[in-house]
Amino acid sequence: MADKLNSIGEQVHDAGLGFAYHNHDFEFLPQQGQTGYDIILERTDPNLVKLQLDLYWAVHSSPKDPLELIAADPSRFVMWHMKDMDKRTRDYTELGNGSIDYDQMLAALDQSGLQFYYLEQGGNFAKDSMQSVAQSAQYFKNNLQHYL
Repeated sequence: MADKLNSIGEQVHDAGLGFAYHNHDFEFLPQQGQTGYDIILERTDPNLVKLQLDLYWAVHSSPKDPLELIAADPSRFVMWHMKDMDKRTRDYTELGNGSIDYDQMLAALDQSGLQFYYLEQGGNFAKDSMQSVAQSAQYFKNNLQHYL
């Protein structure tokens, strides 16, 4: 996969664009003593392959927390993807309703490489998708936006 990402990154770069990889949970599964995400970090060219770290999946599945992942090479993490984790089911939930302490996390994360951030609700919502995304956006504006 790392070789494929480098190849895609090179083609995209040659076209004058940027390329970033977005993770889910499977990249954090052990692969002969390291994780797939470790392999991506080690074997992809930082000039060709940037990273969009899904903070939810990093908290949910990674043996390293997002602070540790980003601290290794902040310039690679140009995008962050945020959603919250239900305290009971560990599925997605509206920002502010879950177990991820974004106040603490965002205050501590190295933001030197950050260019964009995204809020996502996903397919799991309390009442309906529009109400949930509005609730997450309002929580972000009221409680987290000042960190970014």
